[in-house]
Amino acid sequence: MELVFLSLTLSDLPVIDILKIEYIHQETATASGTEIEAFEEKETRDKVQHYMAYWMGHRELQGVDVEEAWKCRTCNYADICEWRKGSGVLSSTLEPQAKKAK
Repeated sequence: MELVFLSLTLSDLPVIDILKIEYIHQETATASGTEIEAFEEKETRDKVQHYMAYWMGHRELQGVDVEEAWKCRTCNYADICEWRKGSGVLSSTLEPQAKKAK
């Protein structure tokens, strides 16, 4: 992913200021929704780097904010989730996740 950002930085692509996000159902391949969002390069870069850090093993798991715990009902990992078992805290640290300011 870092190489993608590097190649985009060095390319002659036009400035992107709007993103179109399309949600596609995995099994039926039908579009279930579309959103148009303003593209903020720094914010997008920070989010992608945060997500990639987990997948590359550079940071620990983080659960969702307690207000969004309803999402756990449909999660395939709900039965083994340490965050969920700790009622909104990671059982390995027993510290609540700091809520990010928006």
